[in-house]
Amino acid sequence: MSINSLPQIQQTLRRILIHTPHLIGALASSDASDRARVRMIVIRHFDLEHMTIRISTDIRSSKVAQLAQKPTSELCLWLSDQNISLRMLTTWSVIQARRLQERNSGRLQTFWESHSASSKALFLSAPPGDHYQPATVSETPTQVPITFAELVGHIDEIDALEIHQGAQIRWRHVRQPPQTWTSVQLNP
Repeated sequence: MSINSLPQIQQTLRRILIHTPHLIGALASSDASDRARVRMIVIRHFDLEHMTIRISTDIRSSKVAQLAQKPTSELCLWLSDQNISLRMLTTWSVIQARRLQERNSGRLQTFWESHSASSKALFLSAPPGDHYQPATVSETPTQVPITFAELVGHIDEIDALEIHQGAQIRWRHVRQPPQTWTSVQLNP
């Protein structure tokens, strides 16, 4: 596999997503004191054509407040089969339904319905980081709870590193509005 163009990266991700519907990544942000915060996240949807990703989150989580304050952060993926690291500079927006009719209609409802019962139960407990008693699956609502939100990330830059015995190949791919990308080899 080569990482020297965005289409090649998209093709690799497409092959991986056939067998692994949800990728796991490390999302970095910074708190109000500019301290780095990193957490593992599940990428629920990866739109390879538009290079956007969707993750679900609890609206009460610290990452929501951090990304609202500073919407640009880095998301890292390790593609172990390929020995490829992707560091993606991503700009985030939070989609939260504030009123009942917004929560139970359209895109957010469809996104909610794509979650397992055990994932849905997480949104019925105490805020992230607090001690809680997990909700039971039988308590899981069919309607979107007010604590549920979607984070949509628009990938603006990809720093791709391919590691082989004795060699490292690194390329940077940068989005040029509206939908073109430039690529430059950084090493070797």
